Amino acid sequence: WEKSGKHKPMGDFRMTLKQILDASNSSVPSGVDVKAKNGKSAGKIIVKSAQIVQRECKTAFSKFSKIPESYANHNAIKPVSFHGKPTFVDYISGGCELQMVTAIDFTGSNGDPRIPGTLHYKHQNGNMNDYEKAITAVGSIIGRYDSDQLYPVYGFGAKFNN
Repeated sequence: WEKSGKHKPMGDFRMTLKQILDASNSSVPSGVDVKAKNGKSAGKIIVKSAQIVQRECKTAFSKFSKIPESYANHNAIKPVSFHGKPTFVDYISGGCELQMVTAIDFTGSNGDPRIPGTLHYKHQNGNMNDYEKAITAVGSIIGRYDSDQLYPVYGFGAKFNN
């Protein structure tokens, strides 16, 4: 995080599930070095605890499979490889949950909502304005995958007459 807003990646690392579980079961903290772009160390990721919270999982590229009971020895862990870029359907079928949240820009740059042609204009004939069209188009798709069917809406930039 940079105060200026120009965030820069510090580095990257890779750990297998086996490494994560082994590190969490070790009495001596161990971890993986994080390498910066220049190849220097940017720190270390140390796993203090790890737990499997769901024994049944579904990946985007496989059918339901059980994580073996014999996880204590970690020998049953097999590397997983993905081919190609996952699609939206891959994420959803893999168990990804979505929550739809909407934010509406009420700043003056969108124009006076009482004037036809502005983004927030409320049509007398019931036609939707541009914001309503966008929210309906996206919401009709994303809303189907929202587990609780609750859609928080936030507004910003509005001025109220007191």
